[in-house]
Amino acid sequence: MMKMLITGIVLSLLIAAALISYNKLQRFENTKEIGGIKVAIAVDRYPLRPGDNTVTFRVSDRDNRIVNDASISIRYYYMPANPSTYYLKAATFYAVDAVLQGNEYNANINLPINGDRWITEITLKRGFEKTLICEFILRSE
Repeated sequence: MMKMLITGIVLSLLIAAALISYNKLQRFENTKEIGGIKVAIAVDRYPLRPGDNTVTFRVSDRDNRIVNDASISIRYYYMPANPSTYYLKAATFYAVDAVLQGNEYNANINLPINGDRWITEITLKRGFEKTLICEFILRSE
């Protein structure tokens, strides 16, 4: 009887731990509009983790037509949760270009460390049109 009770408790704890772990990694999606262009960002594994993180962008115009003739570059940097510590650390900027795959742009953001917030600036260039920049704040653990 005692063995069954202990087995039940252990099994319950394992299930609870699995559910907590599953709920911590969520999909992140957000959309911003700049200059008549919509930029949608999606991250499958969120909050971000140190190492490789795949980020997907979907770009469309005012008429919701997919934009696939743009070049997208991403610049990201760490923003500490406590603003007073920001000035103690030199800001290090990281950059990567997104690659068009089908109707989406994919980029691999490689975080060197855990950080509370990563400021992610998306620069979009399309032909001779004005360069557009939008910003997303991504969390990491």
